[in-house]
Amino acid sequence: MTPLSPHLGKSGQFYLATVLVVLLLCSSPVFAQFTATSAWDITADKITRLEKPQRIIAEGNIVLIKRQQTLPSLADSRAAERSQWSELLEEKDTPNPA
Repeated sequence: MTPLSPHLGKSGQFYLATVLVVLLLCSSPVFAQFTATSAWDITADKITRLEKPQRIIAEGNIVLIKRQQTLPSLADSRAAERSQWSELLEEKDTPNPA
């Protein structure tokens, strides 16, 4: 039998052969593709995006994760609105007396 490399010993050849076998037999998540929409995170072995009609085609080992959609709190929206008016009216931020 011809050695893989004359510079590698038997343990080096075994290590190299083991790494090659693991890479060849490795499941596809190492080579997975990822895309996302406003509602979903999509991971698959192969992902194809079509423009007309708008579609995403996923093939092999598909994982869909539904995104959590949270609404901004009312306090945050009021603070943003107040700061916009303050900037427009050139007011300085002063703490509200309780």
